[in-house]
Amino acid sequence: MELSSIRGLGNTRLTSLRAMGIDSLRDLLFYLPVDYENMTVVTAIADAVIGNQVITGTVTAKPVLNRFNGMVRVTASVKDATGILPVIWYNQPWMAQQVAAGKSLLLYGRVAEKQGRLVMQNPECISELSIRPRLRRSRGFREKLCGDLSKRPWKQQTTRSRKPCRNVFAQSMRFCHL
Repeated sequence: MELSSIRGLGNTRLTSLRAMGIDSLRDLLFYLPVDYENMTVVTAIADAVIGNQVITGTVTAKPVLNRFNGMVRVTASVKDATGILPVIWYNQPWMAQQVAAGKSLLLYGRVAEKQGRLVMQNPECISELSIRPRLRRSRGFREKLCGDLSKRPWKQQTTRSRKPCRNVFAQSMRFCHL
């Protein structure tokens, strides 16, 4: 199966994929992660240390949106049974609407020391604990998109054909061991 036949891939993305050495569906499927992010362990706020981690808690008050020097900063505080942790999102003004006071959050992000105290910077709100593959970085190409692209052909083939997906891909990829 050619990459150009995958829905959602235009010339710009095809060029980016080719620059990464991905010329076929087989290349995309074998574009392996360089590392994995462990997002399965929830850390209590009192036990938080510098580095990436998952915390869960409740937003204590309405987030504050600040604009300065062309930048945007949304700040909030998240509380669990062990303490309170300030959270900052830079250049993500929509977070002020998504994070409401009293809302329970599961956050994954980098905890850093800022002015002598720990702060979580630019965390992402996750829905479940998981282990996530980390792909090689490429200019103009997000990791999430690469993961989404590898799922699209499976969906396309199952909607086009009544054959089981395994058989369709075994024939098109010439794999006899699937």
